[in-house]
Amino acid sequence: MNKTTKVILNALVFVAWFAMFSMLISTVAYFGSFCVDIVHISKQGLSQNTGFALFSSFINLITSILLIFIYNCLRKFSNSVKKNSFFNAYNIIQLKSFLIYTGSYLAIELVFLFVSGIHEQYPFGPALGNALLSIALPTVFWAFSYLVYVAFKYGFNLQEDVDEVI
Repeated sequence: MNKTTKVILNALVFVAWFAMFSMLISTVAYFGSFCVDIVHISKQGLSQNTGFALFSSFINLITSILLIFIYNCLRKFSNSVKKNSFFNAYNIIQLKSFLIYTGSYLAIELVFLFVSGIHEQYPFGPALGNALLSIALPTVFWAFSYLVYVAFKYGFNLQEDVDEVI
């Protein structure tokens, strides 16, 4: 592995650690917001606005936890590749976990966009169209990640066949 690749992988691991730490702080803040919303609802009662605020806080909490898991998979995968370990079961598990977490994140975001559109009373208006456009790039990223997963799984199967022959 050349020096540039090692530098990029080290930077990727650092960014993943930093992002995980940042998301951990955000998760604590979202949990606090969620608790405040619950206390507010218990005192004021449930209305459309307080219910949506609670739902929004819950979605933010769940997505921040998912992002921590996503960055952790990225960190583990990068560390494994940095050690010149490419086509092994560990990397396949990390890639599959990454796909599950990012797919869950996208599904939750779509549900949130739909519910927030209903909350605004214009579920099929321009706001939903703009929101769906904001999901387009992450969806393409997920699809590309799936292709990488398929390639690594195929490489892993080939590696197993080679190991059996030797």
